[in-house]
Amino acid sequence: MARKITVYEVAYHRNGVGGAPFHAVRFADQQHEKGTVMVGIVFEEPGHVAVLSVNKLAGLGQEATVAFGVNSYRGDVYAPALRRAIKEAQS
Repeated sequence: MARKITVYEVAYHRNGVGGAPFHAVRFADQQHEKGTVMVGIVFEEPGHVAVLSVNKLAGLGQEATVAFGVNSYRGDVYAPALRRAIKEAQS
């Protein structure tokens, strides 16, 4: 069920002085419409991954939204590919 993704960028965010640090991964999913860019927010804790469409955040070709069910994707499906991309970027 893991997704095949094309990674554009990986960045580490320390999340201020008190928040949990995370990685942001900008990527494309080969199963989505061409030109759709996604962002994955990946925390160290297993099971803590959020994925959103950048296109929908910015309103590119559609109304901008962060609504659940409209701009929400299964983090557990993307987690293996995103965590692999983070490891590759760190090496």
